[in-house]
Amino acid sequence: MLWFMAHSTNAVSHGRALGSHFQVLVPCQLIPGTTLGHQVAAAYAEIEGVSIDEHVIQRYGSILRPAQVGERVAELLGDPRYMHGVAYGFRSDTDILPLDI
Repeated sequence: MLWFMAHSTNAVSHGRALGSHFQVLVPCQLIPGTTLGHQVAAAYAEIEGVSIDEHVIQRYGSILRPAQVGERVAELLGDPRYMHGVAYGFRSDTDILPLDI
């Protein structure tokens, strides 16, 4: 929904020459270091009979930490390569992923 809203608001901004550009930042995996991510990972881990870390590593390959998301956001804001895109994804083991390709 947020992705759709960003495209819609960008169309209005462009049509009215407002100069605003909206972007969507998408975590592409659970973040067990947040309250919601921890609760979701705990529920899946319980079903699978493994620890939270084991579930996340088995599913995604590594754990995405909140600080990594912050670093990626800072990188995205400071790098002109990301200036015009609308949606970008974050994973712990990859670069910033442009999702509007």
